[in-house]
Amino acid sequence: MAARRATIAATRPRRRDARRRATRDAATRASDDARRARCPCCGLENAKTRHLSLCAPDALRGDAFAARERDILRASVIRRHGERSRAHEIMAWRFGWARGARGATTRADEVARRVGRGDAESVARTIRREVEATPMGLACAMEDVEALEILHEDEEMTCVNKRAGMASTPEARVVDSSAASLVVARWRRQLVDAHDGALASNVVLGASLVPYVAHRLDLETSGALAVCKNAKAAARAQGAFERREVEKTYLALCRCDEFDVSGGGASSGTIDLALAKRDAGARFFVETSSADGKPASTEWTIVARNRRHALVRCRPKTGRTHQIRVHLAAIGLPIVGDAAYGCLDADVVDRHALHAWTLRFPAKDFAGVPRIVAPVPDDFRRACERVGVDFDFDAVGGERTYV
Repeated sequence: MAARRATIAATRPRRRDARRRATRDAATRASDDARRARCPCCGLENAKTRHLSLCAPDALRGDAFAARERDILRASVIRRHGERSRAHEIMAWRFGWARGARGATTRADEVARRVGRGDAESVARTIRREVEATPMGLACAMEDVEALEILHEDEEMTCVNKRAGMASTPEARVVDSSAASLVVARWRRQLVDAHDGALASNVVLGASLVPYVAHRLDLETSGALAVCKNAKAAARAQGAFERREVEKTYLALCRCDEFDVSGGGASSGTIDLALAKRDAGARFFVETSSADGKPASTEWTIVARNRRHALVRCRPKTGRTHQIRVHLAAIGLPIVGDAAYGCLDADVVDRHALHAWTLRFPAKDFAGVPRIVAPVPDDFRRACERVGVDFDFDAVGGERTYV
């Protein structure tokens, strides 16, 4: 049957809307009950994870913050300022390598007292600055680096097939297993290999080894992620994304109980619904909003389905947070495993079933970068098999109609 196209208006059936509101209200109540941490270093109330990762990484990671991480911080500070600098003295007392120190000094005011100059606020700023300046990827396990699936690599860019559950960008500044940190560790290993192993494996090679992530994928989303090697390449890539010149294709396994093609619903179309981010205690969610939302547009096509589930190919024209997840839920196609937007289905897959399948950068900016295809992971394939949605992912991995 030929695909019928439709543009989805900003309306939702009452029953589905009520169910989604109930799910969201429950999540909001749970989030409100969870208290954000107070920074043990500078005393900031309701400190977010990023702040803690810079100001109190040892407190954030607890017992997992090992001597290896202190050694990395120490080497970075010495490289930048030397051992007789004020910054080194502050960091030495803060993280416990100062002569006479009995472990780390958690509070910035106590560090200020120890060094005998400056106040707690200036000391905390120094700590955050030095932690942020520490090169990434130094503590990544080599088995994790070697497990990275490289889709494309050249002098300006590395594209990987990000695993579900792996963050796109660093969550902790010193020790981190995000895709970006693993890519930097790969670059560092390549540099060591280029010198025939003459460099020590833990040497601080400089803050120039910084990942410029051109775009992001949600934590549970798998698929193609591009990391640029320098600021100029990142600026071109980000500009291409902002101008909507990058062609992105996603695959989503969805519930379709409330979406009936035979009853008049379309099997493909364009969703044009503005999206707004809302705070919900320690978390946030995204909802459709014509009042204060930002424009968002997603093309979608059902490529395989049965009575209860459908495999949907999506091409987002904009890059809003949670865009595909919210847009599909709004038209009655919530993504399997996406509890935040109304479809848990934990017995099918233990994450939301969304995969960033392909990326194509404009030739005028990246002439040597081919069309990038990220193989569909096993858990996504098994989820499709489990619900009886049949689709040959490998047969359409190239320049075929569905892609």
